Amino acid sequence: MDWFTADLHFRHNNILKHSHRVAFMSAEERAVLESGDRGAIERLRVSRESTDRMNDAFTDEINRVVEPSDRLWILGDFYYPRKDDPPELTQRTYRFYRDRIQCRNVCLVWGNHDPPPDSKARDLVRMVFSRTYDKVSVRIDGRKIHMNHEPVAIWDGRHHSAWHLYGHCHSNAESWLEQIMPGRFALDVGVDNAFKLLGRYGPFSMTDISNIMASK
Repeated sequence: MDWFTADLHFRHNNILKHSHRVAFMSAEERAVLESGDRGAIERLRVSRESTDRMNDAFTDEINRVVEPSDRLWILGDFYYPRKDDPPELTQRTYRFYRDRIQCRNVCLVWGNHDPPPDSKARDLVRMVFSRTYDKVSVRIDGRKIHMNHEPVAIWDGRHHSAWHLYGHCHSNAESWLEQIMPGRFALDVGVDNAFKLLGRYGPFSMTDISNIMASK
């Protein structure tokens, strides 16, 4: 069985603030975010404890629904490395979070916060996953699926009901993308959109996606 997710941003403190992942914040952090005080929100620095709650929740939810023999597609931004981190440290951190996922077959589509092309860090991180891609088209259960990190307007097989799956947008672009391309067979499979559509921070199954596409 195949599963799809994106934009986990492991160990990225401020993604909790930027993407309103308040479920993992302390009461004090949540109060600042919900106050509407732009200055206070700008100064807010999310704690490591809150980020650890996010990290644990994401891996726990993946392991709850994804079987070890399944295949998990992560469409970018698995971790948020610092630009000055040594490549070996970046690889160790990717490995740490990858090893917390029980699924044996995990494929990564590179995101804009993953190590850049032609870098030593990317070469090392590539060894952490079963396969890595810049973009990829596959056929699953008879359905052609095109996967990128970012959404695109035209994808291979679009006019023949091929799906386009992506992340990057943290659920912020779906409404206007639907307005300009109504009925499109495309979906943000990031964790923030999963929380919005499924009520949980976790991966989408093929059944989840089929049901969402059928409702368009």
